[in-house]
Parts: sequence; structure tokens; C-alpha cells
Amino acid sequence: MDLRTVVPEGIPVALVPGCPPIPEVIIGTLLHVHFHDELPELDKKLRPKMFYQMTVHMTCHRKPFFDQKLYAESYDDENAKKGYCLFKLGCKGPTAFNSCETLGIDRCIAAGFCCIACSEKGVWDKGFLPKKKPARVKPEQKQPVVVRR
Repeated sequence: MDLRTVVPEGIPVALVPGCPPIPEVIIGTLLHVHFHDELPELDKKLRPKMFYQMTVHMTCHRKPFFDQKLYAESYDDENAKKGYCLFKLGCKGPTAFNSCETLGIDRCIAAGFCCIACSEKGVWDKGFLPKKKPARVKPEQKQPVVVRR
């Protein structure tokens, strides 16, 4: 549901999306309203530009690995352990506008998972599973047990 359908016309609205929204972003937005008696500058999605103007990718601590084309192929490979870029695992950081990495907040990427673009509209409808399914490990062939009496 669009929040603007329930808020009376003329009431200013700023959206602070995220899962969960970043507390510093909520407080920063409220402090701006308190001290300036107006909402901060908003983007076209009604989010405060000061927190949602850059993609997560642009400020990601793993971006130097992206620039060098060094990627993790799975969450448990050696490259993931080295902190390589998670783009090949479905990271949506290049299309997600949020300040997780800018504020140094330990969220998805810092926890070792790819960005799910939780601040973008329809994130739960589009899904956030990795592009590639992890390789299945084939169980070992077990030899039949022969019981002799």
C-alpha cells in the first residue's frame, strides 16, 4: 500500500525504507525536521537525499575487489573469506540507494551476505535469492551393508 493514500493531502511525507530502516537515518531525518522546520530534500521516491543519493555499491567496502573483477563464487569459498565482491552471488548493491556502507553500519554486506536492496520498492516481490544456486554436493555412494550370519 502506498502511504500517501492514507496520509491527508498537504501533509509532508518522507519515506525511510530499509529492513529495518537504519536508526541513524531515522534520527537524522527527524533532527533535520526539528531544526529546520521542514523535511530534508527528497528524491523522487520521497526518501531523504542525504541518505539515499548514492548506491550501496558506490560506497561498498568490497568495491575495490569489484573494480579488479575479484568475486566470490559462493558464500563459503576462499574468495568470500578474503572479502571479495559478492556481485556474482546476486548482490543488488549497484541498483540499491541506501547509506548502509556510508555510515559504516554492519548490515548485509558486512555480515558476509549480498545486498538485497531492502530500501528499494518491491524488494519482497522481486525476491532476493542469489542469481546462481549454490553447487550441490553429491552425497558419497554408500556401499551396501551385507550381514552374514
